[in-house]
Amino acid sequence: MKLYYLLLFALVLIFAKVNSYSQNPNNSDTKQTDTLTYKSADILVTSDKLKHPILITQPQSSINQDNLYYLSPSSVSEAFAKQPGISMISSGEGITRPVIRGLASSRIKTVVDGLGMETQVWDEQHGIGINENDFTQAIAVLGPSTLLYGPDAIAGVMIFNDEIPMNLTTTKAKANAGFMSNGLGFFGGIDVLGNSGSSSFWKLSFNTKSISDYRYDNNLRAFNTRFWRTGFNAIYGFKEDWGSIKFRYKLNFALYGILDPFELENPGFEDGEEYPHEFESPYHSIVGNRFQVNSDVSVGGRKLNLAVSAENDVRNEFEPHNGNPKLAEKFIGLTTNAVHFKTDYPVIATDDFETKLGLRSDYSKMENTAPYSFIPDNNILQTGVFFISNYKMTDWELTGGLSWDRSAVSTTNYNNLFEGNFDRDFSSVSGSAGLAYLPNALTNLSLNLSSGFRAPNVNELASKGFKPEDQRNEYGDKNLKAEKVVGIDLSFTQTNGGAKYFASVFLQNYSNFIYLEQNNDLTTLSDTLSFNFLQKDVQFYGFELGWGFTKNWESSSSEFDVSFSTTKNNLKSVNYIIY
Repeated sequence: MKLYYLLLFALVLIFAKVNSYSQNPNNSDTKQTDTLTYKSADILVTSDKLKHPILITQPQSSINQDNLYYLSPSSVSEAFAKQPGISMISSGEGITRPVIRGLASSRIKTVVDGLGMETQVWDEQHGIGINENDFTQAIAVLGPSTLLYGPDAIAGVMIFNDEIPMNLTTTKAKANAGFMSNGLGFFGGIDVLGNSGSSSFWKLSFNTKSISDYRYDNNLRAFNTRFWRTGFNAIYGFKEDWGSIKFRYKLNFALYGILDPFELENPGFEDGEEYPHEFESPYHSIVGNRFQVNSDVSVGGRKLNLAVSAENDVRNEFEPHNGNPKLAEKFIGLTTNAVHFKTDYPVIATDDFETKLGLRSDYSKMENTAPYSFIPDNNILQTGVFFISNYKMTDWELTGGLSWDRSAVSTTNYNNLFEGNFDRDFSSVSGSAGLAYLPNALTNLSLNLSSGFRAPNVNELASKGFKPEDQRNEYGDKNLKAEKVVGIDLSFTQTNGGAKYFASVFLQNYSNFIYLEQNNDLTTLSDTLSFNFLQKDVQFYGFELGWGFTKNWESSSSEFDVSFSTTKNNLKSVNYIIY
């Protein structure tokens, strides 16, 4: 290990970030006992970590819904950014994406109740579309996760599960509300859940958040940095002798103001404004609808897991009509329809050994619906088969598996803005092998070796021209190759009484890594920053550290956390962007 890594270990407390909060431990039916383990009474549909023990050898961080209430971040990504190994990209209030070990966007997959979710990952100006009421517990898996979740999980995965206890005897309701002085913001939400019988449950939840312009020195404000988001969730499920089934509908609606530098220099634009929460162009609008069914069926004394979802995602950008911000006209429009499917079954299951076979498929169709476009209409079909095995010994667990995945991308020219259609196919075999030492239920020392691959996304293959949100030109290359990675992780976690510890070190070797590099010739010609998508072999390496403790009082508890992490890479380039 290099000398400066040892120095960073020694100086961790100097650079630590500290978060603390208090809570009443009796306010919830569930309790997060440490950063890796989540326990609840008789949950109908269990979490991915319980379904797939292979995750036990991979470094992870977790949060629950209460973390958002107590810390009041503007997004799930912001809450995760307080965890070791995770940061975020933010381009405005609520517009955030998680960054795992320096990588983001189409290298991190968002998974809701076991299935992928369409989040326009190729653009850092789009959030992941997860609200506070969309989950009870969330796990971020650090490192290649292609084996379980497919090509878009080459750097990690964000897993969101909404889990409801089956032992409720009365209807439960939980509400929260708050106010933020800077920006005159407010937020609130309510969750109501209960049982319709001895073997069924339901849940309804709603939340909203609205923030006006950010204020800085002398009460000046960053005009049009306002934000409004509303979410709704409805869940119903039941359990019978043959198995269980869970139905879920999710709605996400959001408006995001777009900061315009010209308006900062012209305060006259504020005249006649219905301050503080009127939306004026330019701004984004997002409407996401998702319906999902999860089921486990008893077949031969074992559970066949089935999950399917359909979603519609509409994202628009509005610009001033004839220079008038009061009159908005649609400038960019993207509509995506997607279907996701996954199933797995334990073909071998004993007390000590289990092997599962699985199949997954994700299909999406994106269409432009406005005059301007920087990527063509496209269809993406991803399919994969996998097997995973887990062998338990006295104090050890051995995990491993292989997967084969194929990603097919095709485009349709839109408004004759692009050079023609293309049809590309990418496929590869990925794998994982891990060993965990588990001397007790609260200690985990793990070594994990994994590989993965990712097909270039549509933006990298076909973008051509100016991106208003980023104020730069981007030019794709339809001949890009698929990225591949081989990584190794060593991690340690322990909970001892009220104290908890976390540490990991990793090395990841990428071949054909895709990034943006500035093109000085095009920048000079267009008088706008211009970038090309290029590829190189790159190495990422780093470590994460975390420490904390929980003190229980008579009617409350206090939690103290310290974490530090760093990621480096050896990419040789002058002006480049990784996202």
